[in-house]
Amino acid sequence: MGAYSNLTWQLLVQFLLVLFLVVAVSGLAVGVGLITSSLRIVGYFHMLNRWVSTRHVLRPVEVPVDTERVTHRHHRWLEGSTRPPSARRLPRSVSRPSLPSLWKAPSGF
Repeated sequence: MGAYSNLTWQLLVQFLLVLFLVVAVSGLAVGVGLITSSLRIVGYFHMLNRWVSTRHVLRPVEVPVDTERVTHRHHRWLEGSTRPPSARRLPRSVSRPSLPSLWKAPSGF
């Protein structure tokens, strides 16, 4: 597991370095472009600054879906998939203490 973690960190650091360099070079190019010919760059920005409507694409996401029957039918599976594996082994009273017991002040004070 340690070798995979090390490889993951190496890839993450390399990706972040490349991302930083790309953003820095593009910012430098925009800065130099604004200094040398600002009207041309501003015209380029106006061309890029257009409205893109997502109404048609996001319409299926906005439609409400009734999930109550499915969640009531398969509530044990859903509970098992949302609780961490260590909490699945514990009884419910231990893994999810009631809120009033958490609010009580310690007796030593």
